[in-house]
Amino acid sequence: MYDTLRQIANESGFWSDDAHRFLLSPHVYEISEAARAELDGLGQALHQCLAGIGRIAAIALNPELGQSKAWRAIAAMLSAQVPSLYKEIMLSRPGSVPAIYKVDLLVSKTRWHLIEIDGQNTENHGYAILTQKLCEAVRPGGQTLLGVVAAIADYLKKRGHDHLALVYAEPENPHHSNFYLPAFRILQQELARLDIALLVSGERNVYIEGKKLIVDGKEVRGFMDLPLFRHNHELGEYMV
Repeated sequence: MYDTLRQIANESGFWSDDAHRFLLSPHVYEISEAARAELDGLGQALHQCLAGIGRIAAIALNPELGQSKAWRAIAAMLSAQVPSLYKEIMLSRPGSVPAIYKVDLLVSKTRWHLIEIDGQNTENHGYAILTQKLCEAVRPGGQTLLGVVAAIADYLKKRGHDHLALVYAEPENPHHSNFYLPAFRILQQELARLDIALLVSGERNVYIEGKKLIVDGKEVRGFMDLPLFRHNHELGEYMV
């Protein structure tokens, strides 16, 4: 078992350099059917809550609607620390954006504790896929949570798409990019298994040709993530 887990871990690329020093546990974290139902209910409630907040933001941030002092206070709170580039996206589809979000939970003996909500966190797809592979090795055929990658592939296929792009912001220190690339590669391999090509590229290797966005020489229209680009501001404005 140790050799099997070690092979899966090594193939992931996470430990190919000094960028990662994670410790893996060989123990499977079990969720009872009751806990799974509770998580499903929490997810549905959270989705409805965020959709409602999105609609409130659409009113508060519209100067023709949110004119009172209370609405202005709500607008200031909901727009705090949001880059100006993204504010238009906040209001484009307030009831359905974001469609995917990452929730950090802690579990005690009696309840779940919600710690943080991220609008999207692309590298966590890679972590989730790696975890699924480890669980399958420890308990073959065991029932696990499905994750969202299969749902993303299914969504694209139903709309006639067979590829999308993951363009990541490039930090000043190239070593920092290496921290995330293994997770992106795992995601790329899993989507390829589901017949979806994921083009992974740094922002400097993407260019605009007329009204087309070119990644690795191929026009793309779908994106896995929308990071705040540090070096290619024209690209950020185009994607928005």
